[in-house]
Amino acid sequence: MGGFLKQKLMSRKNKLLSKVWPTPFRFQKTPIKKSGSVPNILEPQEYRDLLLRTMAFPDNASRSIICDKIAFRGYVEEKLGDGYLPEALDVRDNFNDLALEKYPKPFVLKPNHASGRVHLIFTSADIAEIEEDTKHWMDLRHNKEVEWVYHDISPSYIVEEMLCDNNNLPLPDYKITCFFGKPVMIWKDTDRFGTHYQDIFTPQWEPIKAQLLYPGSPNKKPERPDSLERMLEIARILSEGFSFIRVDLYSDNQKVYVGELTSFTEAGNFVYTPREFDQHLYKLYLQHRADWISKQRKHYKNKAMQKLRKVDTPAY
Repeated sequence: MGGFLKQKLMSRKNKLLSKVWPTPFRFQKTPIKKSGSVPNILEPQEYRDLLLRTMAFPDNASRSIICDKIAFRGYVEEKLGDGYLPEALDVRDNFNDLALEKYPKPFVLKPNHASGRVHLIFTSADIAEIEEDTKHWMDLRHNKEVEWVYHDISPSYIVEEMLCDNNNLPLPDYKITCFFGKPVMIWKDTDRFGTHYQDIFTPQWEPIKAQLLYPGSPNKKPERPDSLERMLEIARILSEGFSFIRVDLYSDNQKVYVGELTSFTEAGNFVYTPREFDQHLYKLYLQHRADWISKQRKHYKNKAMQKLRKVDTPAY
């Protein structure tokens, strides 16, 4: 079945489900099939449960802003300044208005309003191969019936420079999960468009014995990048204001670039191996939430007490 037809059928299915199923249960079928258990979105026990809960019950409108890939660029520039994003070469509403043969290669083509779709263009031959699929992107609504963050995002095409190393290969990809502005876990993705290995580390670059979507590197584990501290600093800045978020970065070991901010990893359709690691992540989330609440409470109580001390005690 073609990708476009499959997407249309999925969209129709979700619209039908939206009429008969309460919102929290529309998107649980696939996670159940993959994990063999029903996600507990009312009383989360795992990190995956938390993602699905937030997909069902919106918590922060800013998530919708950062899902708009054009608005996201403005968000990053406001937070970090210039120089942290791949160069934007063009933005168009119509496929026929794209000058694909004229953009400097290699470049990346992706939709503004959907996730999980991207084409890497190295040569003119790549352009001919992707044209039919890409034309249909404007018809996509990326499961907006079940992912509220994609509501009302204007469809368009974005062309960006491809971030490559000296061998003209895409830069290494670092995905940093943050809870309440604090990095807690790093994925290092290697050879994403080939064999694809995924290694998981603590913020101190200590290996974590867990696996998510892809196997870990079979031989030597990836070395600690020279730019790690800067990446963690950027993750802290960009994740501020979100209870949880994933900050996706690229680095050539010197300079760091921001790829995107991801609210719902794989739309909650994942299972860690071992399963206990997902439970550990949720406990870690609860710990960071408690720390954040305590810190905020202390901050505002101190402000209130300072003001009270300025009030003269009445004489009796």
